[in-house]
Amino acid sequence: MITPLVCSSSAEVRSGPAIGRSATSQNRQLAGVTGIIRATLTGDVAPEVDVRLEDLAGCGPHLTGLVLRTDNVRPAYDIDTLAGERTVRGQFVRDVLAADLPEQERRRVLTTGLRALDGRTNELEVR
Repeated sequence: MITPLVCSSSAEVRSGPAIGRSATSQNRQLAGVTGIIRATLTGDVAPEVDVRLEDLAGCGPHLTGLVLRTDNVRPAYDIDTLAGERTVRGQFVRDVLAADLPEQERRRVLTTGLRALDGRTNELEVR
């Protein structure tokens, strides 16, 4: 068996308890691997789920190094439902949807604004 010095991996995360299972699954997948791994987590999670790198720090303790990237993990807001609300949040969503913005910028504005409206001020940075 060849032992890689550097390897890239990708894993999809899901909402709720599945995040813990994703970490456990990643540990199993990494069991036979040594060296340095870069793992990119992807997927849509419920808006109330907080994916934090420190919660995944225990993955691959046997590795020389593990770099986890979460910039492809996105909150799965139901934009149509939110836009239908007769609330400040609903008006915000309608205004952003009506604005002339590139899609990626629209997603960042919606995510940041909805997090702020939910009081999640420690999570306002969106890549």
